[in-house]
Amino acid sequence: MQQFRRAFQTPEGRLTLGLCALIVLLLGTYGGVLIAEKQRELREDAELRALEMAHGLSLIGATAVLENLFVVQEALASRAGRDPDILSLLVMDRDRRVIASDNPLQIGKILADSASQRAEAGGTEFTLEQKDAQGRDTLVAFEPLRSDGKLQGWIRVDLSLERAWREAYGTLWKQLLVTVCVLVVALYVFLKMVRRLKAALHTSEEKYRQLWETSTDAVIFMDTDRRIRFANPAVRDVFGYAPEEVIGRDIAILQPERLREAHRNGVARYLQTGMKKLNWRATEFVGLRKDGTEVPIEIAFGDMEMDGKRWFVGFMRDVTERKKAEEALRQSEERLRQSQKMEAIGKLAGGVAHDFNNLLTAITGYSELLLSQMSPDSRERKNAEEIRKAAFRAASLTHQLLAFSRRQMLTSKVLNLNAAVMDLEPMLRRLIGEDIVLRIVPGPALGQVQADPSQIEQIILNLVVNARDAMPKGGTLTIETANVDLDEAYADRHETFRSGPYVLVAVSDTGCGMDVRTRSHIFEPFFTTKEPGKGTGLGLATVYGIVKQSDGYVWVYSEPGHGATFKVYLPRLTHEPDKGSAEVERVMPPPGTETILLVEDEEVVRALVGDILRGNGYKVLIAGQSKEAFRISGQYEGPIHLLVADVVMPGMSGREVAERLASSRPRMKVLYISGYTDDAMVRHGVQAEGMAFLQKPFTPAALLRKVRDVLGGATQTAPEAASR
Repeated sequence: MQQFRRAFQTPEGRLTLGLCALIVLLLGTYGGVLIAEKQRELREDAELRALEMAHGLSLIGATAVLENLFVVQEALASRAGRDPDILSLLVMDRDRRVIASDNPLQIGKILADSASQRAEAGGTEFTLEQKDAQGRDTLVAFEPLRSDGKLQGWIRVDLSLERAWREAYGTLWKQLLVTVCVLVVALYVFLKMVRRLKAALHTSEEKYRQLWETSTDAVIFMDTDRRIRFANPAVRDVFGYAPEEVIGRDIAILQPERLREAHRNGVARYLQTGMKKLNWRATEFVGLRKDGTEVPIEIAFGDMEMDGKRWFVGFMRDVTERKKAEEALRQSEERLRQSQKMEAIGKLAGGVAHDFNNLLTAITGYSELLLSQMSPDSRERKNAEEIRKAAFRAASLTHQLLAFSRRQMLTSKVLNLNAAVMDLEPMLRRLIGEDIVLRIVPGPALGQVQADPSQIEQIILNLVVNARDAMPKGGTLTIETANVDLDEAYADRHETFRSGPYVLVAVSDTGCGMDVRTRSHIFEPFFTTKEPGKGTGLGLATVYGIVKQSDGYVWVYSEPGHGATFKVYLPRLTHEPDKGSAEVERVMPPPGTETILLVEDEEVVRALVGDILRGNGYKVLIAGQSKEAFRISGQYEGPIHLLVADVVMPGMSGREVAERLASSRPRMKVLYISGYTDDAMVRHGVQAEGMAFLQKPFTPAALLRKVRDVLGGATQTAPEAASR
């Protein structure tokens, strides 16, 4: 019984039970209508028979009937015997007295039933349905007997309806049986179809549930009040919210404040138009994550009607990575176009320089001949000397064109760049003037390079002149050399670079700096930001050409108002390595256990440095900006032994972060890192004796050695450095 009850508690069981109840109700209604109709037909038939029988007797005439009662009685008995439905046939006078009957026992009785009383009251034929003394359903028919127009009596016929009713019910049950059989078969087919539809619906629901739950796109249903009513799990990945956190809330939470009013007005205008079937495909807008960061979103949007209500449904995808990939592709294509343009211009410049040299040879030769034939005090001699000077200047320009086009003949030698820079120092000081401070920082144990000495001098001179022109009101110019090792990570971030050992020559200034647009064109030939007549636009293009011809790389770091640093990387010779330096490179510092607070705004560098330090045993607290660093420091209860801070960051520099933290953590030491050279950090307030600085790019070993040196050496703490 319990199993039977459980079967009907299922949705399918309840449906079957409901259908059975409906069938029973329909069958009952149908049976009632059918039996009523059948009874009506049989009653009408019985009524017609009774009236015909009574009318037939009345045709004899009232006088004949009354004068031949015996004969009439015999006829009545004979007629009643032939019809099993006839209960009685009789003739009664106006006083309701039976004067003839198929049942002799009734003769002489006065009938007092309702039918006889009605006959006494009227003179027309009629029928009446009533129950007899035995409780049987009977139909009584009265036919008047008249003589000379006067009522003499009545002929009464009583018919039983029992057989008619039995026939009606028999017909009913037969029809009901057939109907039940048909309904049972129909129910079976229906339930089988229901099971199939249910299975198909379950499959469809499971399919869409899987799509709903596994979709990487955030799917949101919004009503006309801009309230989110449904959201799939991908909302967490795209916007940082759990689905239950956004359901019931205004969709404005997924939009930056500046866009909310426009979106609200747009939805209102659309609803007022009465338009249907909104269809937006691949429309981009700015979304707002739970943590407050803005992300580019691609959305496909439409509207629909469901349960009598209008809904907006949106499929939203975070396209941050795609944007990054598109930007990387754009930059790569731009670099390719730039490289192709530089190559094309280089070929043109090389060809022009070659032909121009032939012309200059003639001009220079003939000017020398003219000068040899003129007396020292000749008035025309001055004109000839000007021609020669112009030729020399043109030759210098040709030399730059050849350097830029990388088509000049190089005389490569093994060089020490420290010696090359020191040899140029007197000339450089005269070149930059007295209002600019020149600082030369030679790197220790500097490796050697294979290059043309004159071209190296050309590189340094051009970079120094460029730095001088960026500081018209004076400043500090720093030339620094160092051994650097570019790893694969650095090469991946700078696609034109290859990893390996290099010698770095960095020329930094404290001038006006450059914006992104200027930086993207500085190595193009004839591009200059100087006034007309004050620059050829070939200085940095020449540097680029010489460096590339020497298998090196040149990179620039600059921001408006923060000066610029040009870094030239030339391949370092490794066939005669410095043994002392190599030994230091191979010795890895011991693991540490101290706590380090890392503040770096560049995500890639931040992750890299954090992994390196953690991998060597340090506990690392990571912050992407100054506010986050202050919060972490305030919440962390243990000691923080070292602050590793980037020098140039949005909002607040690394020096300012160190000064703010010095009051609460006076024993914390500081290590600054930057893509600028260390002596170029003067303008950022980190140039002081005892301050530790590590130049980017650096190898993991270099970072760990520097950290170990700061933690265990004599590097000053933050407050001591800040006081300088």
